[in-house]
Amino acid sequence: MPQILALAGTVIPGSELSADVARRMNQDLAFDDGAATADFGYAPRGFLSGGEQDLFGPATRVLQAD
Repeated sequence: MPQILALAGTVIPGSELSADVARRMNQDLAFDDGAATADFGYAPRGFLSGGEQDLFGPATRVLQAD
């Protein structure tokens, strides 16, 4: 896969694809946040738990058809 993305990155103008992108996608980037929770009170919220506000910002409201 890294070789394919490296080739695609050179063939596709403006592409940011590279072998490094493929290698990074294969790495486990999860980590234990226990120390941050204990030291700083880190309390992450769920991904997109704020609904439309997460997608469109606080001042935007999506109008729904009746």
